[in-house]
Amino acid sequence: LTKVKVVTDSKYVVDGMKTWVTGWKARGWKKADKQEPENLDLWKALDQIRDKFMVIEWMWVKGHAGHVDNERADGLANRGVELALSGR
Repeated sequence: LTKVKVVTDSKYVVDGMKTWVTGWKARGWKKADKQEPENLDLWKALDQIRDKFMVIEWMWVKGHAGHVDNERADGLANRGVELALSGR
């Protein structure tokens, strides 16, 4: 049994993966308003990753509130942006 915990400061991602994706998939990746979800490619990628594990816990934490792992992830993301913008 593979257990994974995903910690994010995005309620949108947590709500999406816990609730909305199932309905979107059932409707052919359409929201209730018949439109595709924004960032559909990313939702599909998360859904494919989720299918590889037996248990995934989606956990929301408040951003910029001192959560060690969230602060580290934010720092890494910012560094990635800096590198991308510098052309490295």
